Amino acid sequence: MNATVLPAFSVRILSPGTQGLETFQESNIPARSRFYRLEPQAMGSLWQESFTSYLNRLGWTHHVSPRAMIMQEVIPLLDKGQEISRHWLGALSAAYAMSMNGAGLTALEWTEIFEKLTMRSDLHLLTLRWWIGNLSSLGHLHPHPVWCPMCYSEWQAQELCIYQPLLWFFKVITTCPRHHKPLASHCPHCQKTQSVIALQTRPGHCTKCNQWLGISSHEESSHKMEDDPMQWERWVLQALQELRTASTTTGGINWEPFFTQLAAGLASAANLVGWKQIGRLTGVKQFTFHQWFEQRWMPSLETILQLCYVCEVTPFQIMKGEISPLIEVITRNTPSRPPVHRRAKSKVDPERSLELIRAVLDGREKPLSQAQLCKRLGYGHRTLKYLFPEECALIVKLAREDKKQRRAQQTLQTCERVRQAVFSLHEQGIYPSVHKVQSLLIGGSMLLPEARETWHATLQEFGLETRGK
Repeated sequence: MNATVLPAFSVRILSPGTQGLETFQESNIPARSRFYRLEPQAMGSLWQESFTSYLNRLGWTHHVSPRAMIMQEVIPLLDKGQEISRHWLGALSAAYAMSMNGAGLTALEWTEIFEKLTMRSDLHLLTLRWWIGNLSSLGHLHPHPVWCPMCYSEWQAQELCIYQPLLWFFKVITTCPRHHKPLASHCPHCQKTQSVIALQTRPGHCTKCNQWLGISSHEESSHKMEDDPMQWERWVLQALQELRTASTTTGGINWEPFFTQLAAGLASAANLVGWKQIGRLTGVKQFTFHQWFEQRWMPSLETILQLCYVCEVTPFQIMKGEISPLIEVITRNTPSRPPVHRRAKSKVDPERSLELIRAVLDGREKPLSQAQLCKRLGYGHRTLKYLFPEECALIVKLAREDKKQRRAQQTLQTCERVRQAVFSLHEQGIYPSVHKVQSLLIGGSMLLPEARETWHATLQEFGLETRGK
């Protein structure tokens, strides 16, 4: 990581001349990259690496914290010259960092920077833009990284590179295509979601508690691979593979032909059966379709796939104008595929929930409010309160006591800072007025009654007038 980009320079090489004289030849040595030219995993396949996974591996390859690498080397290069601040520490672990894998300007800017720093020209291919093209709607990605514990364990056993495929991050993908098991979203040990850009953890380990995220040897027997995935899941993989191949071939997918052809196909079907039947079959109302066609609002990739699945046609087929299967399904009003219902809310895992609640009550976890507890578990507060009324009551009580203690501690620290500010000003021969003291403090500290009392008491220690008391 400490390697610097060196300018190209020339070396003059002596060679024998035709008449016994020596002539000079110039040989250019190319510039060196700032970072290693690390090779992305599984390039050109359905399992190609995600961009943020590549950033984490790049940091680990340099034996530094991936987040520290980005804070020091990359953020100063971003557009508008953003300053390194606490904002970025949080942004690199949450939704902003996930958008580096997306199809928007954030992904474009970050990949361009890292292509310059690594002198690679293929890092933009690790984002959704080079998979699903210019589909502008948000909501294509999971809010946090997800993973397949069985894939991690197999890669570890085979001594293969552990990474995060971009395919896992598609919101429409909820199960592992290889093992047909639900992708994990919370650490089984601390129940927390994973940071997108790691602070300092090993590959395949929790970014919060550093525990292994794969399946341990004694758990393998209870996590056997299921024989056959659902028809919907198989079809989604086929449709995504079709889009990826088309994007690679054409240099990016343009979705305008999709909506143009879809509008033409639905208009033809509406002339035969009416919009009411189209809405009943597809689950999308006529008003919503017109919003799509007029580009007032764009559907998510998941919505598009659900629509195409019912109509027995892939998005790429519609882009090419192959809309006859769609018209046929709508006019006969008897699709061979049932509609895909919205994903049901995750069911409560009693053991997982109680483990976290007990860890908080026992002091093994820091105190959490009920809202924070629900966020960690991914459930609604009414559900947890109904299933664990006594435990939730204790959680609320503990959180209130913790908040009271932290507020008292903060007040003591503020009062001490007030005393130090008065001492400092007095030693400089400056009268420590409220305004002068406040200028040395953070925020509106002098608005606190306890801070005012400390100020008056300290002035009295020096025998100064307590004006305005």
